[in-house]
Amino acid sequence: MSFISTHLPVQKRETRWVLLGVLSLMISIALQYLGLPASFLLGPMFVAILFAQKNIVMQPTKPLIRCCQGTIGVMISLALPLDAISNISQHLLLFFGGVLSVLIASTVLSGILAYRRVVPGTVAIWGSSPGAATVMTLMAQDYGADVRLVALMQYLRVIMVSLAAVLVTHFFMPNIAGNQDHQLHLYETVQWANFVKTLVLIAVSVIASKYLKLPSGPLIIAILLGIAVNYWGWFQIDLPTPFLFFCYAIIGWNIGARFTGEATRYAIKIMPNIFFSILLLIGFCSLLSVGLVRYFGIDPLTAYLAMSPGGADSIAIIASTSSNVDVSFIMAMQTCRLFFMLIFGPLLATKAAQIVEHYRENRN
Repeated sequence: MSFISTHLPVQKRETRWVLLGVLSLMISIALQYLGLPASFLLGPMFVAILFAQKNIVMQPTKPLIRCCQGTIGVMISLALPLDAISNISQHLLLFFGGVLSVLIASTVLSGILAYRRVVPGTVAIWGSSPGAATVMTLMAQDYGADVRLVALMQYLRVIMVSLAAVLVTHFFMPNIAGNQDHQLHLYETVQWANFVKTLVLIAVSVIASKYLKLPSGPLIIAILLGIAVNYWGWFQIDLPTPFLFFCYAIIGWNIGARFTGEATRYAIKIMPNIFFSILLLIGFCSLLSVGLVRYFGIDPLTAYLAMSPGGADSIAIIASTSSNVDVSFIMAMQTCRLFFMLIFGPLLATKAAQIVEHYRENRN
């Protein structure tokens, strides 16, 4: 990273953005040609982390981030065809059990972190909560938790889960690791009329979320509006691959930029405990996916991605860039968990923190 900070003219903001974009594109293309899914998310994420270690924080603007959240929401709605809703209703116990199992595991691990005073109780609960990382971070801030630590835990989990999912996809399922539909088709035919309508849909999601003041509103509203558009057949949603790649990059930069050198040094003492708890959560979710494979006949990669403790947006990207997986099932499970946390997350965080504090006081 010294090459970036000393040998290149990164003092001007425009030059920094160009450098960030070029390096992100180079690494993303390299990862893409290696057959790794979500390369256009992981590449920019890694570059932004490297920049942040030298306190070169290249943070995309909030309106741009919200637009990209809306885009991912529309993409998730495309991955949730109408038969996914009937799939949930027909296998209600399966989805309920899958969601509840992951939530119980994350709550137990967060309770251990809080009991050992690694982090405060509400931080542990919000930081360990599976769902969309941005949603959990914004909700934690609204409910008074230390958003800095929550963001660290959430985005560290996103990185670890993303890496684990990519490794599982690439090394354990080499024949299905690269979806040809998402390779570098930068010159695909765009249905401009539908694309413009899709952009309007995204804009409506962003504007509506501003007035509804819903945490990560663009993501959630775009999912609902996208499902409505698909159900009533108003128009064909069109998301060109280059446009999606751009949104992936923005999300990757937004995640990576949070890992500044100062934040990293601040977290060094608690990092081993957080790292180990995330590994335990990933391992437990992997065991749950084995159960889906054995008892419900779901293919291994679909089961792993469905039970993966997200974010929903990053798992959506990985699932959409992996072939021969049941994207509908994956996103149905991830979306169920996301909406469950939106509804019950605040109550769960408050009650769990109170229980941990009460138990710790009684032990003392």
